[in-house]
Amino acid sequence: MIFTALQREILLVWSEWEVEVDGQHEVDDAYGQPGFESRIWVRREGRADSRTMFSGACGDTARDIYRHITGQSFASDDGLGDEPCHPAENGAWPDAQHKEGGEESAEAA
Repeated sequence: MIFTALQREILLVWSEWEVEVDGQHEVDDAYGQPGFESRIWVRREGRADSRTMFSGACGDTARDIYRHITGQSFASDDGLGDEPCHPAENGAWPDAQHKEGGEESAEAA
């Protein structure tokens, strides 16, 4: 339910909590690559001090929001699967000149 609301950028009202996607903001990922992510606000109705910002409309963010609201992780399989790897991880180079870990192969040199 949370993940669907994030993907569709709709307001989710759950018990006394609100989850709202509020535009995009510029970010740098863990590898310094620029990009844009969704800005997501989670707040508890009637409490001004309860507003928390999350970034990125993905499965990991949906899990983090669930944990923030309930105080615990989802008890069973949430059906969201694993997040895809960043292109710089796990030897996911677009050409054959690199091995896992970023080392250049001896044949390419």
